[in-house]
Amino acid sequence: MSQDPYQSTPDTSFVNDDGHGGAPLRSRPWQAMTSTLQSEAWGQNVLWLSIAALLNGIFVGQIGLLGWGTDVIRARAGLPGNKTPDLNPDRLGDYMQNGIWPFLVALIMQFILGIISIIPGFMFMGSILAMSGAGETASAMTALVGAPFLILAVVALSSFVVPFVLNAMISQDFSKAMDFGWAFHFLSIMFFEILWSGFVYYFLAVCVTLVGFLALCVGIFPAQGIIYGGTMNLLSQWYEIFLSRGGRPIALPKDVLVQAEVI
Repeated sequence: MSQDPYQSTPDTSFVNDDGHGGAPLRSRPWQAMTSTLQSEAWGQNVLWLSIAALLNGIFVGQIGLLGWGTDVIRARAGLPGNKTPDLNPDRLGDYMQNGIWPFLVALIMQFILGIISIIPGFMFMGSILAMSGAGETASAMTALVGAPFLILAVVALSSFVVPFVLNAMISQDFSKAMDFGWAFHFLSIMFFEILWSGFVYYFLAVCVTLVGFLALCVGIFPAQGIIYGGTMNLLSQWYEIFLSRGGRPIALPKDVLVQAEVI
C-alpha cells in the first residue's frame, strides 16, 4: 500500500484554549468575529477594515484584506492563542503585494463554484413556486424551512474555496495554490469543521450587518470591516486546527522569516 504523500505526524506540542495539550482544537466563530476589537488599537483596526470594505467594489479592498490575512495566518499558525496582529498602515504596500495571488485564486474558484451554486438556488426557488399553489402559508413555510438548507449548501460549496485561498496566502505561488491533492487532503480533515463553524459565522455576520444598518446605515462599513477581519481570523483558526490534526503544512516562501511569540 502506497503512503499518503499528504500525511504527516500530528504536532503534540499544540495546546487548547485552557493552556493544556490533548484534544484537537475547535473553531471559535464568536472569537473570530470580535478578534479585531480585542486590541488596544481596535479603533485603527476598524478604521482600516472599514476602508477595505468601502473599496471592496473595486477589488483594492479585497486584495489588501487578503494580504493582511496572510500576516494573520503566519502569526497564528502553530501557535494557538496568539492574538490577531493589528493592521499596520506602514505595511499597506506589503498587504497589496501579498494579496494579489490569493485574490486571483479566490476569483477563479468563486467563479467556478458560483456556477455550481446555481443548482441549489434553482431547487430552492422551485420548491417555493411548487408550494405557491397550496397557498401563501405553505409557500412561506417552505421558504422558512428551506432557507437554512440553502445557506448550508452555500457554505458547503464555499468550503472548497478555502484550501486554495489558504495555499495562495501562505505560499504566495499561483501554481502551488492550485494543488488539488493538498486541497482534498485539507478538506478530508477540515470539511465538517468548516461546515459547522462557517454556518455559525454566517448567522453572526447577518446579525452584525443588521446592527450596522440600524446605526443610520453609516455603520454598515464598520460592520462589514469587522466581518472581514473576523473572516481572516477564522481562516487562521482553520489552518491552525488542520495542523493540530496532523495536516501537511504549506511551505512558506524562501524569503519569508516568521517571528512569533509563543503565548
